[in-house]
Amino acid sequence: MIAIADTCFLITWSKYSKANILHSLFDIVYVPEPVLVETKSPETRSFVSRILLRNGRLYTPTPETYREAEELIISVDRLGIGVHIEMPEALCLVFAKKRLAVVLSENLGAYAVPHLIDNFSEVKVWRSIEVIYEAARREVLKVYDEKSFIEEIKIFERETGHLIRRKEVVKYAEKLFPRRT
Repeated sequence: MIAIADTCFLITWSKYSKANILHSLFDIVYVPEPVLVETKSPETRSFVSRILLRNGRLYTPTPETYREAEELIISVDRLGIGVHIEMPEALCLVFAKKRLAVVLSENLGAYAVPHLIDNFSEVKVWRSIEVIYEAARREVLKVYDEKSFIEEIKIFERETGHLIRRKEVVKYAEKLFPRRT
């Protein structure tokens, strides 16, 4: 499985002590050039460098991809529902559509696109909660019950400063460990 990461995701995951799970979940993690340009902190740049050295690739969008991304941004804006994406997220979404990749993003606009734009309905966008869930499901990340999954989310939140809605955490904890009736 391949993934493409946007800036907000990389910034967040550069702070997480278990970010190496990405290497176990994905054969290749692409980083678009515009995302690389947006990364400013030494911590994030170092993290991106480690990704690129291990199993990552720098992605240089073509002019055609930029045009498609611009069209996507306009389509999302025309919905008029307050959802917005910028060029880096749009490039990730267009890439993922063409390459059947997973978009790694914390951007709610990017997360909403597959639900709002018909020709992007097959695109998968994973936020941190989905990545941690998938790592736990595949036993890349060792969690033993609902409580240990929730504790791992709390560790993630403490280390990164990125908060995940309790409702989402409970939903994924219950998916991992269904209650028997």
